[in-house]
Amino acid sequence: MAGKESSAELYWGSGSFPCWRAMLCLAEKNVKYKSHLLSMDKKEHKSEDLLKLNPRGQLPIFKHGQLIINESVGICQYAESAFKGQGTQLMPEEPSQQAAVWQRTLEAENVRQRAVLDTLMYMWTTKPEEIDQDLLKKKKQALGQEIQLWEWYLAKQKPGSHI
Repeated sequence: MAGKESSAELYWGSGSFPCWRAMLCLAEKNVKYKSHLLSMDKKEHKSEDLLKLNPRGQLPIFKHGQLIINESVGICQYAESAFKGQGTQLMPEEPSQQAAVWQRTLEAENVRQRAVLDTLMYMWTTKPEEIDQDLLKKKKQALGQEIQLWEWYLAKQKPGSHI
């Protein structure tokens, strides 16, 4: 496996949920990689060299030999398949359990959307005196409902679940 890992590189930015997702999966799989922390403030992820790896200029970017993966979920799936038997098993073998993991993985974007993009970004980008308190209350309620749904999902899980 050492040869397999030696060519792995991860380009990432601090504070990025997708970067954290990729890093967590790679850590769970015990994948060794060369780490490239980029400054998003300095637009390092938009450099000419990085745009050759990901024309969207987004992070994370995982490079393994000649393979380039630009989506965190894809990086996780690749790590699970390419490093099978190494580190933590991220995906169960049973198809219905796999479907449940994929469903929750994709649903997690709802939390990110409601928490980060809808609520926090509104609060961070709106002047305090311009914040619509009724709108903010609705955004917080939607986030609270999403969190309650996840609490319900988690309460139903059995020991050893992949979710």
